[in-house]
Amino acid sequence: QKLMLLYNKKSLVEYPFIDEARLKNDFSKFENQIEHKGVVFIGDSPIKGLEIAKEIASLMPTTNFYFFSRFINSSKKINNITWMAWEKNEVDIYKYAKVVIVPSICEEGYGRVSREAFLLNIPVLVSNRGGLPETVDGKHSCIVNGYLNPQIWKEKIENFL
Repeated sequence: QKLMLLYNKKSLVEYPFIDEARLKNDFSKFENQIEHKGVVFIGDSPIKGLEIAKEIASLMPTTNFYFFSRFINSSKKINNITWMAWEKNEVDIYKYAKVVIVPSICEEGYGRVSREAFLLNIPVLVSNRGGLPETVDGKHSCIVNGYLNPQIWKEKIENFL
C-alpha cells in the first residue's frame, strides 16, 4: 500500500519463511523452564524502541523485564531489567516471556519477532508502524497506537499479565 500511495506502483508482498511446526515443537520442550517469566524485548537499537522499552520498565518496577542484546556477553540485572545475551535459538528467548513487546519507532517492513511470538500464542504488543500490525493478524489488542507513549504500553502490558 505504501508504494502505491507514494509512487503509484503495485507491489507483491512476500513474507519471510517461518517454520511454524519446528518453532512450536521446540518451544513446547522449553516453555516451562523459566520460573519467573516477564516482559521480553529483543533488540539493542533506538529505532527498535530500546528507550521506550526502558521507560516502560521504569513504570513497572515490580515486573521482570528481559532485554536481549547482541552487545551483552553475560546476563546482568539492573533494577527490574535483566540484560541477556542474544540467543541463536529463538525459543531460548521466548521461554522467558509472559509478554513480548516490539516498540519499534521505525517503519519495519515486517517483524519476525512479533510473528514468532504470535504463532507461539505468547501475548505480543507491537507499535502501529509499518508491517508490524500484519504480524499479529491486525488483532487490535496487540497493536499500540500511541507507540511513543510508555504509559500506553504499560496499560496494555498489564492487560496481559
